[in-house]
Amino acid sequence: MLLRDVIAQVPEARFSVPPARDVRDAVVNGLCHDPARVGQGDLFVCLNERTRDNPFASFTAVARGASAVLCEPGTIVPPHVPRIEVRDSGAAFAQAAAAYFGHPARSLSLVAVECATAAPGESRCAATNVAWLLTRLMRLAGANTALVSELACEAGGRELPLAASRLDAFELQRLLDAHRHSGGSACVVEQPRVHASRWGALRCVETVRELARPEAQDSFSWRGSRLLLNGLRVSTPLVGSGNAAALRAALSVLVRLGIRHDRVIGALPGLASTPGFLQPVSAGQPFGVFVDAARTARELSEVIRDLRVTTSGRILVVTGPPGEFSAEERRSQGLAVAAADVVFATADDPGSIAVDALWRDFVPAAARSKFILESDRARAVERAILAARANDVVLLAGKGHRRTQEVDGTVEPFDDAAHAVEALALRGFGGDL
Repeated sequence: MLLRDVIAQVPEARFSVPPARDVRDAVVNGLCHDPARVGQGDLFVCLNERTRDNPFASFTAVARGASAVLCEPGTIVPPHVPRIEVRDSGAAFAQAAAAYFGHPARSLSLVAVECATAAPGESRCAATNVAWLLTRLMRLAGANTALVSELACEAGGRELPLAASRLDAFELQRLLDAHRHSGGSACVVEQPRVHASRWGALRCVETVRELARPEAQDSFSWRGSRLLLNGLRVSTPLVGSGNAAALRAALSVLVRLGIRHDRVIGALPGLASTPGFLQPVSAGQPFGVFVDAARTARELSEVIRDLRVTTSGRILVVTGPPGEFSAEERRSQGLAVAAADVVFATADDPGSIAVDALWRDFVPAAARSKFILESDRARAVERAILAARANDVVLLAGKGHRRTQEVDGTVEPFDDAAHAVEALALRGFGGDL
């Protein structure tokens, strides 16, 4: 795209010094706000917040090949470099990025999921669950749907290694453009208003703001749920009232969009849980095993409460305080998880802090008898599963879809589900399944 064409679609953008015609006709190879990632021929956008930390960022960008700089008045820019001034560089970046790719969002039906965001330190948010399930349901209904969420960004048959909160405007528009060119028709976007300062405003055809309320006829077990959906009794492997509420919210969007969902209802018995939201690990065992991202006291309380109504058996929890949590957060976390029947206290990214030091705050004196200390997380998973009896529920909490463990500055692969499968095999469950 030519520089003059990009600038023409950014309101109030102007060259601080009228450039030669050949500069206006320069080809823009991309847009970038990070001076260390600028490529040859890119338009460098000097964001105001970055300028405060590095007032000479544009010099680095130009040295790496930036052909022009888009910035706010007063920004330091190398002499003789084309300089385009705007009132708000963040808004201009979003507008220029959309223009560069030909406004791909205009060709897609965007659905926003704006449920309450997760608080600091939390690993699971209702909006993430709804967005994930809604994307799967829309695909089942025949709509080629992309996903932009904290859990994953999927488009054009590919998954980006970035969460929504880490996408800048150019990366978002590139993702939407790839989806459009792959025949995509829709995109589910988690919390677009939260990211509006970076992405600009997105026009959405539908917005989910609240979770649906449970029905009195709903019934839950650790094997799945029986729900009343649109007047029909439906079985689903999703476990717990939180997952049921997210599923209802997602289905209501299909109704409002006018999407035929008869095939969707029929597919619900095979619908998989959102990663990190009570994901079952099944090998034919007579008790439940679930992987969940719950870490904070509030998250753990909600998940344990959700599981309590699914069984008359015990709830065994494997979890531990992350090294990044404060002493107060660790204490609250320990009190919350004490609502379970047995707690296998273990490591969850302890970092540079010794696990037994973290336990001093985590294990409450009033419920100490419920806690079994096992610093090796793989061993803790194994011990919990070996201890489970028929109709018990084992909750592996804290990691969810995260598959690493950080200890003493070393990050190593770690998958709760994989270790659970191995432990189940020790008990004779699974075989060749």
